[in-house]
Amino acid sequence: MKAINVSLWFGLQPHPHLKLQFRRSIIQAFSLPNSSSSKISMASSSSAHPWKYDVFLSFRGEDTRRSFTDHLHKALCRYGINTFIDDRLRRGEQISSELLQAIEESRFSIVIFSQQYASSSWCLEELTKILECVELRGHKALPVFYKVDPSDVRNQRGSYGEAFAKHEQEVYKDKLEKVLKWRNALTVASGFSGWDSRGRHESEGVWGMAGIGKTTIAEVVYQRFCTQFEGCCFLSNVREKSQKGDLTDLQIQLISEILGEASHNTRNFHRGNNFIEKALRSKQVLIVLDDVNHGRQLEALAGNREWFGPGSRIIITTREKRLLIEKEVDAIYEVEELKRDQSLVLFCQHAFRQAHPTKDFGQLCDHALNYTKGIPLALKVLGSFLYKRDQKEWDSGLGKLKRIPNKEIQDVLRTKMGWEIDVIRVLTTNTGTEAVEGMVFNLSTLKELHFSVNVFKKMNKLRVLRICFGDHEKLWGYND
Repeated sequence: MKAINVSLWFGLQPHPHLKLQFRRSIIQAFSLPNSSSSKISMASSSSAHPWKYDVFLSFRGEDTRRSFTDHLHKALCRYGINTFIDDRLRRGEQISSELLQAIEESRFSIVIFSQQYASSSWCLEELTKILECVELRGHKALPVFYKVDPSDVRNQRGSYGEAFAKHEQEVYKDKLEKVLKWRNALTVASGFSGWDSRGRHESEGVWGMAGIGKTTIAEVVYQRFCTQFEGCCFLSNVREKSQKGDLTDLQIQLISEILGEASHNTRNFHRGNNFIEKALRSKQVLIVLDDVNHGRQLEALAGNREWFGPGSRIIITTREKRLLIEKEVDAIYEVEELKRDQSLVLFCQHAFRQAHPTKDFGQLCDHALNYTKGIPLALKVLGSFLYKRDQKEWDSGLGKLKRIPNKEIQDVLRTKMGWEIDVIRVLTTNTGTEAVEGMVFNLSTLKELHFSVNVFKKMNKLRVLRICFGDHEKLWGYND
């Protein structure tokens, strides 16, 4: 699977004018009072760390020394931010110890990713040191993407790809481990919150088959970064919800969650798309649209780039790659099946509640992995279904899967075996409701099942109850 790394950016106006939006962003980032007359140095206000500098500037001199970096340095100094900037011309491959020490003595680093940043081994060594301090010293790194596409930095494409091709083929062809370390540093640093000089939002699509883990990935990314935005919303099951009703309900949910307003405040939502654009175009937001399957859903919920403020990020999960291509999302990631060893661990965690098979079940586990084809949801459901069952029951359950085409396995596991697990859970935990109209389960696959007849009291719309035991079954209908 392509590494999924969501980068977050605020808006930044290009030089020569560091406009109000960027100045406010700097003040907010460094927790300084919003006053141009304030001369407060964070180094002097922090007794917990021996910071000598507030900010270390990492930049490619030939690209920005006399332009953007110079304006940025002056702006930082005007706000009383003690900033280290290296004004010397850099020669040779080895970075100076003075620069490395300055990074260690700085509370923040601003890394200015410009067109030729990756062509400089000094810049890449600085970045590697900065990330080391982030991990070990409580250092904070803030990227600025100056006239470059953040995805080019993240994936080493464009001028960044050309620079690394030169590193690998010429000077560092015998030091590829160092080059790999630089690549990883760029990928990690581009995931930090910072500024994008192009001042626009980006969209990313995550696609793959059902059950492959798209939603899980989106949830992890959302939880990790949601606090860094002015507003955020995770719209789950868009496909299913849009089938049950019109898209207005989803639009209302989107606005309510981002603005923190109750749904009754959006009862005049007939303005639809125009209302979303007006409410959110000045806000930096993180939005996840989960399980999208039609272009009209994106049109209603994500519209176009003018709907959201600079630095916003829209993440779309879908089974339809073509949908992402048609909507021209900025980056598309495919979620691939798990490798064999990963599949075994995940399956065993559900089938045995440990990371490896128990005695005499090794071959049966191999059969299970052959059927589930590295699909996480299938591995979880099948593993849970086989939990605490003996070898005979395993043989019987896995034997049935031999008659099912591979492409249908995931749906069968989710609907058939998953349904049986849900039935057992409802009976044993007394969580049935009036929504339950029919129940079918096979007692021959269970060693024991304990529940009270009172569990059926809440299921007042239950019409069919089918219980199987081996070759025998009993069907209770509405008139029984």
